[in-house]
Amino acid sequence: MKVATSTLAALAVLACVGLYGCGNSSDVTNAAGTLDSTPPPAPEGVSINTVPEFNELTWSASAAADVASYQVYQYLPDPSRDNAYVMVGESTTPSFNLGRTGEATDTYYRVRAVDTAGNRSAFSAEANVHLPALGTGGGGPGMTGGNDDGESRYRTGE
Repeated sequence: MKVATSTLAALAVLACVGLYGCGNSSDVTNAAGTLDSTPPPAPEGVSINTVPEFNELTWSASAAADVASYQVYQYLPDPSRDNAYVMVGESTTPSFNLGRTGEATDTYYRVRAVDTAGNRSAFSAEANVHLPALGTGGGGPGMTGGNDDGESRYRTGE
């Protein structure tokens, strides 16, 4: 039986993709070729930076070279769940815009680093943050308000 060259080429491509990935693998591996399961170090030095326009949460960048993003968690007590920290946003830089608050408030934040393999660090130390009232606008993390056109805009960490 004679097999066409195009059929053999197609089978070779399928075998390469199916068995070996031809260099494109969904597994994230390190230089030694093993699966990366090491989480990055936890962020440190979480604090608030207040400027006239918004409140900004800042922290020291993780020492790990493969950090892809930072997850920001705020303490939001709720008796229906055990974990009172809720993720309020994500940032690719070591800062997160909290927006404006209409009233001064005290709250708690924690941050964790996430690497390119999806490994998450431990939480940073809890930061007790005093959010001063800024402007006359809407409020809460991620919100801006009180601008001249009367609109509120949702802002995520950038």
